[in-house]
Amino acid sequence: MTNDARHPNTPETPDDFIDLTPDGDEPSLDTGDASDEQMLDNLDFGNATRNADEAEGAANPTLQAERDELEAKLLRTAADYQNYVRRATREIEATRQQRIVDVARAMTTVLDHFDRALQVDPASTTTEEVLQGVGSIRDELLKGLAAFGLERVEVQPGDEFDPNRHEALMFQPTEGFESGQVVETLMPGYFVKDTPVRPAQVAVAQ
Repeated sequence: MTNDARHPNTPETPDDFIDLTPDGDEPSLDTGDASDEQMLDNLDFGNATRNADEAEGAANPTLQAERDELEAKLLRTAADYQNYVRRATREIEATRQQRIVDVARAMTTVLDHFDRALQVDPASTTTEEVLQGVGSIRDELLKGLAAFGLERVEVQPGDEFDPNRHEALMFQPTEGFESGQVVETLMPGYFVKDTPVRPAQVAVAQ
């Protein structure tokens, strides 16, 4: 006969049963005086959370109206901002396009000078006249670009080398010049305000 310590009325327990009750505690099913309906209400956390705002709004019509007004203002603000972004993008593109047209219009005069120069009869034109024509075209080009802020940087021999405006292509010992002075301008520089298009390329005395 096998000894069994279980109470005769204790139901059979599966072999894989795991007791999740903390040590020293006994599971309690005591619900006190709470009714079944109250127990179900206490367990319905999800519905209570979802319905909180609606219930509060229904209980307070003024609060509901204020919330609706704020939502409407938010939607109007978002729509105004989107319209502003689209309008600003169009204006920026239109300004850029107009700037390109202005530059092109200024260059058409230079192109006209080139066209007239190419129509000159070489047999009846001296070298001096050709050079004068080229100089006039260059002056017209510089004038047109100056209207858009282009500045030509002229460096004179003996000027101090400025790394912010000059680019040293070579260093050479030169009599009559101190170290760091510009000896010769190899290519002029061009700036638009403080932005270099190309720094003046120079030779510098060692």
